[in-house]
Amino acid sequence: MSAGSGSYGADGAGAVESETDRLRRQAAAIWGREREALLRVGLGPGQRVLDVGCGPGGVLALLARELGRAPFGVDLNQELLRNAKPAGHVARADGARLPFPEETFDFVLFRLVLRHTPARETLLREAARVVRTGGVVCAVDVDEAALAFDPEPPSWPALKAALGASATRRGGDPFVGRRLRRLMVEAGLVAPVTIALPVTTDDVAPRAFIETFLAPKARVIDPDLLEAASVQGAWAELSDWASRESGFGYALGLMAGARKPDGWASRART
Repeated sequence: MSAGSGSYGADGAGAVESETDRLRRQAAAIWGREREALLRVGLGPGQRVLDVGCGPGGVLALLARELGRAPFGVDLNQELLRNAKPAGHVARADGARLPFPEETFDFVLFRLVLRHTPARETLLREAARVVRTGGVVCAVDVDEAALAFDPEPPSWPALKAALGASATRRGGDPFVGRRLRRLMVEAGLVAPVTIALPVTTDDVAPRAFIETFLAPKARVIDPDLLEAASVQGAWAELSDWASRESGFGYALGLMAGARKPDGWASRART
């Protein structure tokens, strides 16, 4: 992840390997829909692409097939990054201080990164610095207000509230998806395109839906918001819900892409 990613964590060898597996499964599960949206906002063959917060490289590998060349990826988590090396050109770097000259890339991607950091504006402006004039800065993220289950487990509202409040305390924003377009414009980018990416348990099996999109092992919940026994019980209820054939879950992702205009530096300062 990138600067200030306090609402996300994957530390220790076991956690890193588990999170590597989860992130790769998550990327593969929704790539078909995500690929179409990326093409719509400007991704194309042969481009020089940078994935900021690339983690273990699940999306780097998918991008490489689309581009016909190896993409670039940066992340602060050295252990996750080691697993990304076969997928592209990777480096340990802070997204707020990228080690690349101006106008290096055609396309810069943030995938499920901006939700974790209070430095959203800084990251987007740094991305705009390293993308070429006319190139695209793109972000994919969630709006957890839309996350829902039917039938709803009784403990889900309390767990959802505690997850959101704990992330917010650490500088995260679980509702950032709805703000992506505005953040792009405020960074001085132009011609924004926003695409909704709904995912349901008809797309991804219920148990995989919970494991890959709620990420129980990577989400911190402060005990003053919900005590450990209640957290454990709530996850167990969701596991039981996933075993029912009648259960239905819904999550909403959003993608926003915008272009770097001529005179971006002066526009971004206004």
